[in-house]
Amino acid sequence: MPNIRAAALALALCALLLANWLSPIGFRFSERSVDAPVFFIALSVLSARAFMMGSQIRPTWQRLLMRSLGALVFALAVPVGCTTFIFRVDALPVADVSVGSDRVVAYWMVGGAMGPHYTEFRQERSVLPGLLLAGVVGYSPYIGDVALSVNPGNTLRGVIADDTEGSPHRFECRVAPLLPW
Repeated sequence: MPNIRAAALALALCALLLANWLSPIGFRFSERSVDAPVFFIALSVLSARAFMMGSQIRPTWQRLLMRSLGALVFALAVPVGCTTFIFRVDALPVADVSVGSDRVVAYWMVGGAMGPHYTEFRQERSVLPGLLLAGVVGYSPYIGDVALSVNPGNTLRGVIADDTEGSPHRFECRVAPLLPW
């Protein structure tokens, strides 16, 4: 019976990791380049553990259920995780502004010669040292010097000085606190 609990716990942790990764506001590391590798390595290890523990479960239907769920998560996690290593997108912080107890950071998202190039605005709150609660506020298809400000009513304004066109591009959105605490 302990094997089914261990396998079920590993699958439950996989579900929590997937829910956190796919949610619009989730826990992320302060070093963005660590997010995807840690997530996919943890997901791969947990799903492999569920698969291996499933082989020791007595009733056939429970063994098949645990092994198939573990294999499914592993089969879906590993290819996606490999693509994050191969097609890497670097996030370079270029500007930030405080909004209450949160901060909004503008990142240049650079994916190499053929990859994506845009500016991402992400709202962050420090939870523990090195761990953030974060959510993407918006994007701009332009890259350049970024100036951020917060107007009354918590309206975020970003001005991006794009070098290719010469005229600055504006980004505006309303920013609410990530959490009320």
